[in-house]
Amino acid sequence: MLKLFFTSGTTGKKRSVVLTNENLIDRVFSSIVNKNEVYLQILPYYHIFLTCDFFGGLRYSHRICFNLKMENLVHNFQLYQPTPMNIVPLITKNLLNRVKFIREKNPNISKAEPKNRIFGKNFKKKKKKIFSDGGFLSPELANAYEELDFRIGQDYGMTETSSKGTLPDFNPKYCSSVGMIAPSCKIRIIDDEIQIKSKSCMKGYYKNPKETQKIFIRRMVGFAPEISATLRRTIYT
Repeated sequence: MLKLFFTSGTTGKKRSVVLTNENLIDRVFSSIVNKNEVYLQILPYYHIFLTCDFFGGLRYSHRICFNLKMENLVHNFQLYQPTPMNIVPLITKNLLNRVKFIREKNPNISKAEPKNRIFGKNFKKKKKKIFSDGGFLSPELANAYEELDFRIGQDYGMTETSSKGTLPDFNPKYCSSVGMIAPSCKIRIIDDEIQIKSKSCMKGYYKNPKETQKIFIRRMVGFAPEISATLRRTIYT
């Protein structure tokens, strides 16, 4: 055992998820990112996405900065000048509203100026990537960020899989999709249920063998070879 995470209870009662070294190492090594990035960690410490981003940052020698209070978020964008960004849809929407507010109050400034005031100089470059996790990203919100010259994509995962499942596809054509299957991961859909096989899957629920037995499937068979090609159209949050 390496770490215990208490789930939010989205799919039922709150439970404690047991993750091992192997789980998180597999998750980190399935990421596909650039080196020498500057990450501003926005999510709370107990969130699985922040944990994996932190370990991923150590692997790729990223500069890791922390936003401790949401009221300081815009200030910290300017202070740390992050490059890519990992956020949840609620924060994504709030930041967009701030950009719109600046535009309305300053109708004569350039189109790029409002986003530069919020996101910092590194986001002046076109098509910077924003990773949206932890909830459904609506096509309307994704398209609004495209208009700001950002690339935004969402993926799928949960605490029980060390947040691993899919990786974002930043093609605007598939903005409603949760992307493509992550490396060393298998996915299938049975009776509208998404089933994942990976070394990143948890050891079990802490001192809860009954719930552990219910969530695991003994044998994962029948993975269609064409699922990778059709994933964009078949898996949605």
